[in-house]
Amino acid sequence: MGKKKGFFNYFNDRIWNVRLEDRNFVMAFLIHQLRIVLIVIKSARENKLQQQAAALTFYTMLSVVPVVALVFAIAKGFGAQDLLEEQLRSSLTGHEEVIEQIMEFAGRMLESTQGGLIAGIGIAVLLWTVYSLLSNIEVSFNAIWNVGKGRTWIRKLTEYFSIMLLAPIVIILAGSVTVVITTQIENLVSQFGFLEQVGPFVFFLIKMIPYALIWLLFTGVYMIMPNTKVNLKSALVAGIIAGTSFQFVEWGYINFQVGVSRYNAIYGSFAALPLFMIWANISWLITLLGAQIAYANQFVTQIENEIDGKRLSISQRHVVAIMIVRRIVENFESGKDPLSPKELASELNIPFGVTMNALEALEHAHILGEVAMESDSVDGVVPLISTDQLTVAHIIRSLDTTGLKTLLQLDASQFDQFQKHYLKVRSAMNESSDNFLVRDIPTSTTNSDS
Repeated sequence: MGKKKGFFNYFNDRIWNVRLEDRNFVMAFLIHQLRIVLIVIKSARENKLQQQAAALTFYTMLSVVPVVALVFAIAKGFGAQDLLEEQLRSSLTGHEEVIEQIMEFAGRMLESTQGGLIAGIGIAVLLWTVYSLLSNIEVSFNAIWNVGKGRTWIRKLTEYFSIMLLAPIVIILAGSVTVVITTQIENLVSQFGFLEQVGPFVFFLIKMIPYALIWLLFTGVYMIMPNTKVNLKSALVAGIIAGTSFQFVEWGYINFQVGVSRYNAIYGSFAALPLFMIWANISWLITLLGAQIAYANQFVTQIENEIDGKRLSISQRHVVAIMIVRRIVENFESGKDPLSPKELASELNIPFGVTMNALEALEHAHILGEVAMESDSVDGVVPLISTDQLTVAHIIRSLDTTGLKTLLQLDASQFDQFQKHYLKVRSAMNESSDNFLVRDIPTSTTNSDS
């Protein structure tokens, strides 16, 4: 176990220590994807996705009958109840016994909600169950996306109701569109002989429609459920991966029916129930992993920056900050356009993540700041104080003293005693003959010129 963990940590460090700028496009792309995979693995453990999937499976088992009942009630209002039932049966092949029982229970629930006070209570319970399921799904997605605040109850009511209203329509249209397109293509091929050449390819594309619809379904879930803005690209990548995985699980469930005979011997007519629960649990795990992939894909650059910054020691952070300030001062005093963070990283040969962390610290210390560039959408970096004040000691002191000025629950007398010694050392640093202005720091270029 220790060797495996050691190898994983070694591999993890090697992947994050690679400078993408030094690699060709293909290698940089592959390393970038490996980093996303590592983020997903680490975040999945931290967010306890298996436990979240188990919890959502539990809520699904409690809510499946009310959800189906509500969906069928909406479909009945459009006169599409039979079409929806047919579509559900064809979409959930392999779950016939469970579907049959759910349909029966949902029908009884709808019958019991017709007329009277008891009916009103039944409808309220039905709506609350559906609301609770969607709310718990949102909580899981928000945890993955590090969103601390969920939707307001008004937004939940309106958006959740919209989802429940549109769900049966989408299910019906998904099945109908495939049938209509297939019929029309067959008619065209029979009428025009030359279309027979492309017929097999077209029919292959038609067979891909259900997969594409699953991809779009997962993409929509990843964009809608978290209470934050999700990029279409990140959601689509995750939707394709999760949708494809879901189809493989469905295929394996239908073709192999693992453990059916054993469960039949134990549970008899209820054997389909534990199998359905296993399928639901795996499906939720795939869904949550897809959400984690979307998050990692969208924020991989920010995570790279954080990791790059955390690997440096305090002295290394100081040195990087001094290098950046010197280059900014040099550029500023020569009257050139402000440099962007990416240009700084490239010119100084420093990883972009390290550069961004140093710039953020220097901005908090009120040494550097960003200005909008008229010719470019990217901001440039300029000094915020006179360059005649920017000594090495001033930069280090500003970085070290940025933040909380008073410490709670601390022995003030003991702290003051240590601080006196610290300030003496700091004073000696200020008076040192090596405390140059950053513009006067000798470099290899200036030494060679002299």
